[in-house]
Amino acid sequence: MVRSVANKKILSYSDVVLRHEDLDILSGGSHWSLVVYDRIANVFVHRDSCSGTNKRHALQLYKAVVRFVGASDGAADGKYMELVNSPQQVNCGLYVTAIARGICSWNKNCHQTDRGFLWFCVVNDQVTPSAVAAMGNEILCMIRRLMESK
Repeated sequence: MVRSVANKKILSYSDVVLRHEDLDILSGGSHWSLVVYDRIANVFVHRDSCSGTNKRHALQLYKAVVRFVGASDGAADGKYMELVNSPQQVNCGLYVTAIARGICSWNKNCHQTDRGFLWFCVVNDQVTPSAVAAMGNEILCMIRRLMESK
């Protein structure tokens, strides 16, 4: 389902997370990457930690939604950017979650004048192996609390 996002500052978590399952890739596992749309910069950014494994799927998503964002006349003018400096690691799901959290935090706290560099530097500074591990523990604690409450 595609919905209008013209008035949103940034898409929701479910809009920016792209999951790809392909049994022929990564020894039968799943791989997560992230597509983020920044309305002010009018750019879609794909961040993939597995050498562009999801590039085809990210482009497919971009082509499906680009006409709904950007110019008020409906022209598909949103740009697409592939981030090639994503850290290569094995915890892609946690990294995608940490990156999405960092982007949302940046978006909430930045001022219009700070937006020129997008969110790249903030994410590179905040999404470290230790921060991702801490977030993994935080998520595990939340899951345990939910299990105990049932």
